[in-house]
Amino acid sequence: GFIDFQEFKRMLEHPQLQVWLHQLEIQTDDLLGLFCMLDDGDGEISLEEFETGIMKIKGIARSFDLNKLQRQVRKMNAKLDFMLVQNNLSDLQQSQLKMDRASRKVVSNVSPAPSGELMSNTSTGEKYSKMWMKLR
Repeated sequence: GFIDFQEFKRMLEHPQLQVWLHQLEIQTDDLLGLFCMLDDGDGEISLEEFETGIMKIKGIARSFDLNKLQRQVRKMNAKLDFMLVQNNLSDLQQSQLKMDRASRKVVSNVSPAPSGELMSNTSTGEKYSKMWMKLR
């Protein structure tokens, strides 16, 4: 059968089970946390879930295990940061392309200056300021 949290709580009141869990170095001061670790998400624990879960969590986490887990979390964070940066760069590049296209359209819609007024040796800034003065 299956047991829900209330039944699990009553089970753990039995001294024999307390001794057995203590020998496996399983903390029973957080019953809800322990139940959630054993449960597969359906709100009930089967005998198989109980046995498998207890064997997985028995013993106190060693510093080696914690260190290994910490390194894995750091690697995952670094990968996520890299992916976010790549995504942001892609967004920036898309924005830049859109701005470039829009500015080309604006420049191509401006009529050229009469011959001789904008010389080829003038800077781009000077060309734009002369065109701006003509438009005003």
